[in-house]
Amino acid sequence: MNDTYKNQGVSMKLITKIAAAALMAVSLLASADDAPRHEAVLDTGKGGLHIVVSVPNFAQGPYDFAKNPGPKNNKFDSGAYSEVMYNAPVSDSAVVVYQVNALSRFVNRKDADPVTPEALAKGLLKDSGFTMDRAVKIDSPQVGIEGASVVTYKVSGFGVFNGKEDRFAKDAMIVTAVALPGQNQGYAISARLTEKDIAKFDADQAKYDKGATRAHNDLYKNSIVKKN
Repeated sequence: MNDTYKNQGVSMKLITKIAAAALMAVSLLASADDAPRHEAVLDTGKGGLHIVVSVPNFAQGPYDFAKNPGPKNNKFDSGAYSEVMYNAPVSDSAVVVYQVNALSRFVNRKDADPVTPEALAKGLLKDSGFTMDRAVKIDSPQVGIEGASVVTYKVSGFGVFNGKEDRFAKDAMIVTAVALPGQNQGYAISARLTEKDIAKFDADQAKYDKGATRAHNDLYKNSIVKKN
């Protein structure tokens, strides 16, 4: 191979890397207020919660958490549960996973645990392979429901499932959970930036932490939560 083709090969590799980085940056910042978006509705019924989940238009979905067509709105004897998920590819090896769920209990059961923000956050973290002891509490955004309690956590690294690390990807995740007064209903909102190229993640973890934060803040800001 002559030097011309060698140089072209190096240039193409550099262009590919720059393009991938630019795609991630543009995608994560594609949250302008006037940009088109996808929306899904979670609703736990009369006296419960109504949430309009809003994500950037390049996101794929909606799904439930098992990646079946969503959103899922389930009623049960003592209340209702809703969930939705979107996947948004931001590079050839990275994807943002948006997840939102809501729980309302209308019948108080003695054996039921109270609906707290910590319990709601724990559920979403567990689904992603993280435990509360790995999560760090950070400042929470404002909540528009009077008297509600809120917590926000960040976590990063390999998810752990059935005692084994999932070494196929590394994640950076932010989750905010809100419980309404009375501890009988609440919701959780999360964004997880998953990178399959472990070397890329390890080379600049701060970039992924910031990316997850931007995605979470965009989801939180643009989604609308109301009481029915």
